[in-house]
Amino acid sequence: MILCENLYEMKCLIDSYVDLNPHIVQPSSEAKFKQDVMSNVSKKLFALGIQAAIDDKKYLTNLISNEYIHQYETYSF
Repeated sequence: MILCENLYEMKCLIDSYVDLNPHIVQPSSEAKFKQDVMSNVSKKLFALGIQAAIDDKKYLTNLISNEYIHQYETYSF
């Protein structure tokens, strides 16, 4: 499986998580959401056999979680 497909799978997992609890991305839950994203990123990278440094995991986590938070802030009423 190529990296793009694995990133897409990771996104689908997070999408499902957010669909179950859309308010997890609101500011008061941001830290918990980022923890959960970090967990998913770490598990997926491990499953791929990629030994990423913590800074790399944090970078991916921030990219992913910030996009969800931005969407929430943009489209919530």
